[in-house]
Amino acid sequence: MSEAWYKKGPCFCCAPTLCTNEKHSDGSRLFQKSCALVLVALGDDDWWGRYLLDKEETAVLLKEVEEVSKKKRGMFANRDDNHITLVELRDFATDEENKEKILKHSSALHGLARVEFIEQVFSEYDTDGSHGLDSDEWEQLVDKLARMNLEFLLGLAFVNFRAFFGRYQTWDLHPEDFDWDVIQQDLIKAAGSFGRNCGLEAGSAAADESSQPLVQIDDKLPKFFQVGFDPDCEGWNPFPPGWWKDFHYYSANNHPLHGILMCSPVHPLSWVERFWMEIATIGFTTLTGVLQDRWVLHNKYPKQLAFLHNPFMFSLVLVTIPGMMIWWTLFLLFTCKSGHINKASSTPAEERSAWKKRTSAATVGYILCILGLMMLLWFCTYFHYTTINAMWPYYRLVIVGRIKSYIICSGLALFLYFNPVIAWGTTDPEKPQLGLGDLVGLGQWRIEKQRFQVRCISVANKRKTRRHTDRGLEAFDE
Repeated sequence: MSEAWYKKGPCFCCAPTLCTNEKHSDGSRLFQKSCALVLVALGDDDWWGRYLLDKEETAVLLKEVEEVSKKKRGMFANRDDNHITLVELRDFATDEENKEKILKHSSALHGLARVEFIEQVFSEYDTDGSHGLDSDEWEQLVDKLARMNLEFLLGLAFVNFRAFFGRYQTWDLHPEDFDWDVIQQDLIKAAGSFGRNCGLEAGSAAADESSQPLVQIDDKLPKFFQVGFDPDCEGWNPFPPGWWKDFHYYSANNHPLHGILMCSPVHPLSWVERFWMEIATIGFTTLTGVLQDRWVLHNKYPKQLAFLHNPFMFSLVLVTIPGMMIWWTLFLLFTCKSGHINKASSTPAEERSAWKKRTSAATVGYILCILGLMMLLWFCTYFHYTTINAMWPYYRLVIVGRIKSYIICSGLALFLYFNPVIAWGTTDPEKPQLGLGDLVGLGQWRIEKQRFQVRCISVANKRKTRRHTDRGLEAFDE
């Protein structure tokens, strides 16, 4: 994961993260397994219960690449030597039948269906200069695809204001064993309370035996509106596992002040941009702050807005709320959801279109930041109050207004999105979140966690159905 200086916040050493202390061969840190599974489950429409390939599957994929090239080039194909050339990868990426198969596979492999991406990264992983990738280099390339996919899905979660990331859950995944039964066990563990509600326990016969009937989940979905403690709460603790960790991570990436100090290096918005957004917001709020002299101190307020004569209401309505609106406008411009794409699986045309969208939105954002900075300089330099004592009431008004906005942002996250008692939203992952409860975001963390849990059982069902079908075809062939 990229960690350039302008991406790492001032307090990056103690910032929350989705990564472990283990590192890849290139120095980047590994994602926590639980977080990786949540990112793929909630971000990949074609998820099949996995977030990466093991070594055995990677070796099988290498053989498939060689077979596709051999089929296309016949006698002119390279020999089977577990050594993949750029030509073989091009053949693999341009084969229409094979491309359709890849795109239906895990999104971690979609980069193999794009020639431009393959040509771009091939030389990077041909470390010995042999014009081909041996088995170790091939594993590193496949690993690179998986990491790029997870970073893309994490960025997508950021721009969608995801609340549930699966940090420090009580369940864990098997490290490298990816046979059928193990994956089913992992999915049932991850399903938590919903899996238990469906009568499934990790290690039970219903979970292990493929001959068992499919779990009917339609009549067991969590309610649309829920009041009470989360079903995953343990003992007397009213907060379920991972709640605080995800709240801390959400705050570090969405709070105006906390984000400057501890935002993720993968977030589309760096801490430097957040800092200048805050300066610009303060600059814009000085415009309304100067009205305090007339409306509050000298009683020259409009009769229709008499309530603004009160100092508290003036600060809230004309300083705090406008400041929050300005900050979020800048936030949305700099993150630009429509310009967020997966570079490993996007076409050059899609990349250019996304670049234009990001550039256009960022340009507007930078112009607004410059205007805000100019307003702040004008207020400090050319305003007719020339002494610090005369200016202090206005400085104080703006500072207090921003502090109120920080408190409101934290309160919204704590009592709305991470509400531990009330949740309102669509818990069926097959349905879009378009209801009023989803738009309000009440108990968003719990709703997203339950969507993930339901999807785990749903995918386990699909995998079982597929296994039954495959076994039936094998028996028919015999």
